[in-house]
Amino acid sequence: MPKFNLITPDDNKISLEAKGVLSTMLNLPESDYHTAEELCQFFESDSLQTIRKALRELTDAGYLLCMNNKTYAVNKLRIAGMKVI
Repeated sequence: MPKFNLITPDDNKISLEAKGVLSTMLNLPESDYHTAEELCQFFESDSLQTIRKALRELTDAGYLLCMNNKTYAVNKLRIAGMKVI
């Protein structure tokens, strides 16, 4: 079985939901830009409201950049401070 390295935030100040959203965004090779609706497809047990709250939390903490109040991208300058597992 191949070994995969995952990038994850090493920050105890953000919620578990926010960490999950950020980890998913960091490890999705398809695109650098995502909307809350697109991300909701990866978290079937969470509501769109939960995903939007996590995105706001990550934007406020500087992990994400928000374009036109709808599309989000990882702030790649913050990746250096994250851990690889």
